[in-house]
Amino acid sequence: LLPGEGSGQIGGIGGGPGGGRGGLGQGGGGLGQGGGGFGQGGGGFGQGGGGFGQGGGSVNLQGGEGLVGDSIDFISYDPNDNSIIVRGSEEDIARLQAYISMFDVAPKQVIIKVEFITTSSSLSKSLGFDWLYERGTVFTGVRPGSFARAGDPVFLNYATGAVTTRMRALLQEGYGKVVQAPVIRTLNNQPASVLQNVSTTLFINQVVSVGNGQVIIAPQAFQLTITTGLTVAPRINEDGYVTVFLNVPVQDFGQLRRSPDGSEIPDVLSQIISVVARVKSGETIALGGMVRKQDAGSQARFPILGDLPIIGQFFRSSNRDRNNTELLIFVTPTIVTDDASGGLGP
Repeated sequence: LLPGEGSGQIGGIGGGPGGGRGGLGQGGGGLGQGGGGFGQGGGGFGQGGGGFGQGGGSVNLQGGEGLVGDSIDFISYDPNDNSIIVRGSEEDIARLQAYISMFDVAPKQVIIKVEFITTSSSLSKSLGFDWLYERGTVFTGVRPGSFARAGDPVFLNYATGAVTTRMRALLQEGYGKVVQAPVIRTLNNQPASVLQNVSTTLFINQVVSVGNGQVIIAPQAFQLTITTGLTVAPRINEDGYVTVFLNVPVQDFGQLRRSPDGSEIPDVLSQIISVVARVKSGETIALGGMVRKQDAGSQARFPILGDLPIIGQFFRSSNRDRNNTELLIFVTPTIVTDDASGGLGP
C-alpha cells in the first residue's frame, strides 16, 4: 500500500494523519466519514466518523485508487466471532475479501517433545569374614524329663560354644532408566509450559501448647513438593529450522536427613537448564545433562585381631557402595502443517 494523492498517508487502524482524495479517508467517499464505512455513522472500526485513518485518514493505492471502491456502504466488525459484515457491490466486496485474506493468515504451530532420560547404575561390594558365636541353652534346676529323686544334684549346663565362620563375597549391580517425555503444542513465538508436581507428607514433632501453661510434643504434618517442568517458546525460521528458547527445572528427593527430634527429612535436589538452540524440524538434539556420583564405604573389624598383618584380613570386613546418576535432555521440535492431524505426535 502506498500514499495516495495530495497529503494522504497510510493511517493506522483507528488513527493516523489523513487528507487527500479517495481511499479510506474523508472527502472522496470510501470507508471514511461521509460515506460511512469503517467509521461510526456507517458503523465500523473507528469512532467519530473515523475509518482506518481517523479524522479523514486514508489508505490509498498508488495512482489515487482506493483500497476498495466507493460502493461499499456498510462495514461492521464483530469481535466475538471475528467476523466482518459488508454491504456493497459484489466487485468491491470481492476486492475487500482479497485484501483481508492477505493479512488473515493462521499462525503456524510447533509440537515440542522433550525427553528426560535418567540412567542410574549402582555397584555394591561386600567382602570379608563374619565370626559368629552361638551359645547353647542354659538349664538350671533338676534334670529335665525325669522326676527329682533324693540326692539328685542341681546342675548348670552350657552347651559347647559353636563358633562358625562365613566368608561372603557379594557383588550386586543394578541399572535403571526413567523416561519422562512431556509433549506440548504451541503457536509460533508463543510461550507454553507444562509442570508436574510431586508432594510428600512429612511429620515433624512440634511443641504445642494445650493451655494452663502445659505443652506437649505432637507430630505436625507438612507438605514438601518438588516440581519438574518445561517452559518453551519456539520461533519458526524460513529455512525449516526452529529456534527453541527452553527452560527446564528438574527437582528430585535425595537422601534422608535425621533432625534433632528424630524426624527424617529428605534432601531436595534441584537442577535448572536454560538454553537457546536451533533445531531442524523433526530432528532431535541433546541439550545437555547432569551427572551425580556417590561413593560410600565402611569397614568392620575385630578388636586387636583385625589389625594384625596377614591374618588380620580374616577378622575384618568392608562394604563399598557406588551410585552414579545421569540426566540427559533431548528436544524434538516439529512444525505442524495445515494438513497435519490433531495429535501431539508419537
